Amino acid sequence: MVLKDANGYPAHTFLNKMFISLSSSYFDFLGIAMFGGFALYLIFCVMKGNIKFGVRLVFFTFHPMK
Repeated sequence: MVLKDANGYPAHTFLNKMFISLSSSYFDFLGIAMFGGFALYLIFCVMKGNIKFGVRLVFFTFHPMK
């Protein structure tokens, strides 16, 4: 779900503008590396959430990560 203003545009475009400015500068690899690092960070957050959900329930483990 994206927060939108009255005109229908996204309310906050901070990350989008940051990644575009990094990839359009002289150091293109920096924008690619930052975007890849952010994508890996989000993947690790999802994995940690699955592990916490599986560990939190003592009697039943629905999503155990091995």
